[in-house]
Amino acid sequence: MPINNNIKFVPPTTVKDQVESSNSKNADFVKNFDFAINNSTDIASNETSTLTHTNPAGPHTLRATKKLAMKQTIDGRRVLYSPCHVLIKELGTAASILHRVVSNLSPDSQTIIAARLLGEEGLLEGRTIADLLATLQRASTKNTVSSAQTASATDRAAVIALMGDIGVFYSRPADVKMELLTEFNSLLIAAGLHVPEEPEMEIMRETGGSRTVGPDKKSERKVVTFDAGVDIPFRTGIHNMGLEADKILGITEHNRIPEIRWPVFDISTARIQQTTEPFAGHMSGSPAEILQTWDMLCGVKGEDQYVGALTRNSVRQAGEEFRHPLSDLTSVEQAQRYARAAGASAFLVGLGYHSTVEVLEGILVYLGQSMRAEGTLSQSQRDAAHVFGHGAATDLITELFKTNTAQ
Repeated sequence: MPINNNIKFVPPTTVKDQVESSNSKNADFVKNFDFAINNSTDIASNETSTLTHTNPAGPHTLRATKKLAMKQTIDGRRVLYSPCHVLIKELGTAASILHRVVSNLSPDSQTIIAARLLGEEGLLEGRTIADLLATLQRASTKNTVSSAQTASATDRAAVIALMGDIGVFYSRPADVKMELLTEFNSLLIAAGLHVPEEPEMEIMRETGGSRTVGPDKKSERKVVTFDAGVDIPFRTGIHNMGLEADKILGITEHNRIPEIRWPVFDISTARIQQTTEPFAGHMSGSPAEILQTWDMLCGVKGEDQYVGALTRNSVRQAGEEFRHPLSDLTSVEQAQRYARAAGASAFLVGLGYHSTVEVLEGILVYLGQSMRAEGTLSQSQRDAAHVFGHGAATDLITELFKTNTAQ
């Protein structure tokens, strides 16, 4: 497929300059999506509940799959090490708000909101709330490219991780202390931001939530059990290729995003055998949770948060000229949306939580495109791996990565 890999970076002086140099490249993402979906392979779905599961990164892994895992790991981590100017600004805006809000939370609420990030599975394991606030401060933007030299890739990843944790609070409010949400929301409202209400969150869940993007996830994924959390292996990158990717990128050891622990999953053996794209944790609702929060922190209007581009996008009909799904946004707003999409997926892919095929549907929804529109999927196509499972997912998402990397 015609992926544009020859992207050159011109240091921008304003967001508008960056927009003018990148919008045509981001447009390739839209064109390539249409090409890929129209040329997809129809793969039979597994609908039985008695599936055999296996390690998706085991010794049986195809050479082609390993190459895709390495490519997406390299390109995803490169975004975190060298983000484009627009992404620096979008991360900085979110980090600034988070710094202000977390600083003003009660000690109990601070502990809850930072529990995962500072816990044994977090990027800031063993650190303190003061360390988290320092991380957010470093990532806060001064709206200049030089701010990229202040924050580390780990700082940027930690900001995105925190946005994902906050997104879970909104997508699964029953699991969160109401006192925390009330306090957190009041601080956001005081900052002039729109806090999503339950009907808005239900739309997010219906379009980008885990049950939607991975309808067979529950039966096709199995958690590998360990006696204790400390027994879970440290890893980073898709199929644990992060350290090798860093060497290829020339990242010195003290600047590397660290290995961390997170749950290990076995995936349906049949799905692995049917798919060239690497699996990591099955189809992911995390892009929706991260991007809903990121939009909120960046002051995006309520109706435009996460699903805004999709709900406004006109339906293509027979004989109708194609309309770009982000055409209702200004060029600056388009660049900001692409940058946030790149940042969210770079975090998930670059650290190894989810592969490109697992994040793709949630990213497409955010960019105004749905693979679940009427007439798009055949009866046997249940998720993105059935449609983009033989290299297209890597091509599409790494194109997004490269367009939003400073080169």
